[in-house]
Amino acid sequence: MYNLHQKKEKTISTRTISCVQRIAIAILCTQEIVLYSYILIIDSTHLISILIRNIMRIKRRISMKTRDKANQFRLEHKEWRNFNFNNKEGFFPIFSDFKNEMKYLSPGAISLFVYFGLHSNNITGECSHSLETIAQNLDKSVRTISNWIKELESNQLIERLQLDFNSSSRTFIIPYTKRYLKEKNIKN
Repeated sequence: MYNLHQKKEKTISTRTISCVQRIAIAILCTQEIVLYSYILIIDSTHLISILIRNIMRIKRRISMKTRDKANQFRLEHKEWRNFNFNNKEGFFPIFSDFKNEMKYLSPGAISLFVYFGLHSNNITGECSHSLETIAQNLDKSVRTISNWIKELESNQLIERLQLDFNSSSRTFIIPYTKRYLKEKNIKN
């Protein structure tokens, strides 16, 4: 049983501290937590309980800051969404069923799908950009864009149609939500 008064900072004298205490102090120091308190070291369990209490106190403080930050993000997102909606900014919804499609697509094809969504008419779901325009906007080659288009077409997410002779094709986004398709089939 020790009766030492030591000022605790980031480093603690390990001359009289057992191995268990050293481990607890190492954990504390790796968290970059500095304790400025006097501790009466009675035995290793007492020191560990003091360290655990201080760690828990700091974690609660960090946790509160994290919760405040999360609430701030929620508020900002709500304000941002309302601002864009009120100013009639265009948007492209990606419905939750899309996560089922993602496992079959490359990251490039997903980027292209989002591109089509952002540049398509919100009512008709069609985009009239040429392959060259898309390639230039995405900083990719026309061949890469063509490969991604084939990937999206094979997964039945888009369809490209050439409506007029010698004109660029139009890309149509095809509905992919299972519930919608199921209800549509029931009605037909």
